[in-house]
Amino acid sequence: MYGTEAQDIYTACKEGDESYVRQWLARAENDVNRGDGHGFTPLHWATRYGRTRIVEMLCSRAAKVNASNMGGDAPLHIAVSFGQQEILYKLIAQKANVNATNEHGNTPLHYACFWCYDQIAIDLVSAGGLVSMANKYGETPLHRAKNTLKQKLSEKAIKLGQNLDIIPFKEDAKKKKRANLDLYCRQPEIDFRTITMGELIGSGSVGEIYKGSWGRYQVCIKKLRNQNLSTQQLKQFNEEVPKLRLFTHLNILPVIGMCSHPPNIAVISEYIPLGSLHTVLHPKEGGNPLDNDTVIRIAQDIARGMAFLHAHEPAVHGYYLSSNNVMLEDDMTARLSLPSVHLPFVRTSVFSQPSYLSPEAARARLDRDDQKKADMWSFAVLFWEMVTGLIPHDGVPPMLVGIKIGKDGLRPEHPETMSPSNKRFLDICWNRDPLKRPSFERIIPILEKMAG
Repeated sequence: MYGTEAQDIYTACKEGDESYVRQWLARAENDVNRGDGHGFTPLHWATRYGRTRIVEMLCSRAAKVNASNMGGDAPLHIAVSFGQQEILYKLIAQKANVNATNEHGNTPLHYACFWCYDQIAIDLVSAGGLVSMANKYGETPLHRAKNTLKQKLSEKAIKLGQNLDIIPFKEDAKKKKRANLDLYCRQPEIDFRTITMGELIGSGSVGEIYKGSWGRYQVCIKKLRNQNLSTQQLKQFNEEVPKLRLFTHLNILPVIGMCSHPPNIAVISEYIPLGSLHTVLHPKEGGNPLDNDTVIRIAQDIARGMAFLHAHEPAVHGYYLSSNNVMLEDDMTARLSLPSVHLPFVRTSVFSQPSYLSPEAARARLDRDDQKKADMWSFAVLFWEMVTGLIPHDGVPPMLVGIKIGKDGLRPEHPETMSPSNKRFLDICWNRDPLKRPSFERIIPILEKMAG
């Protein structure tokens, strides 16, 4: 047996206890990215001790490969420092940033050169590691490499098209702002007095959304408009919101916690600077539509997230797929926003976002299995929106859109410029017969083929 529950997962990762890690990951409320007192996540510790299989398990359950500890070291820094070559390849395959810098400005390549791991250094350069990237003290990896390795790395870099001019150290302001929330999300209840409210960034019928800070972290505060909840409603709030703390999937944006005491009843989540998919697709100042590769990649993320939600027990009720309810990270990773879930005691019209409704959902309330089929229709509308860059049924009154969808099966028209493959894919997903629509599990390999 291990010690306290908070330390169990770290000890299991250090000792290679795959059985414990597997059981721990099976509980969706456990945050795979939470850090210990020094900010080391389970992935940091599994990497440090060379637990390859556990690294694979953690990565398959949304472990952040670029999460940094208190010293700014990502798991890739740790893999290089301890010569964990096999794990290094797995982290790179998971899109670890080979040029990530720690608090001293050192990249993994700096470490490989310092510790004389020649093959690892060469592999890092092959993966995009920059030989001329200076740390805070003006030292590049080449400064730290011995003569033979220095020559090999220089030749390799030139062959790959790198410029050997020194790249000055530049503080990553974004990295400072985006610290992990792992250390402080053990319990669902958050004392509102520990939150600093910032600017209002959104408003709707359910409540107002603020950017704010919680300790040294940036958060999003969704403050309910109705603060006078009945005893029964408050009980539902306390029961339902913790179910949205699902930390084990890369494409899910979980609820971090909640404040359950009026006049500050609120739902707390991670602040995502880029914002929603809707904001990216339809910027106020205008912009360019997403390229097809990016559309397919985002669609894959959404499909994976929806497949996870559909399979999850207990069921997550009240998540409705739309471009407003999908958030985008800076690297364009899509995450389904669980703070957007409709709580059972909050009355909202089905016509609040009617453009994404399936015909059967516009006509009646659905059970869980029928809702899964309706979600596929919503996904198809969202896919159309990404491909075209247009707002579905723009300019038509929402009530009329809802009526036409329910009565006539209204759906957006294929533009002439849409590719045949995208047209075929849409026609499969928004089939008028719900029973003929595929599951999200089935369309994931289709999207993978479309991605080439």
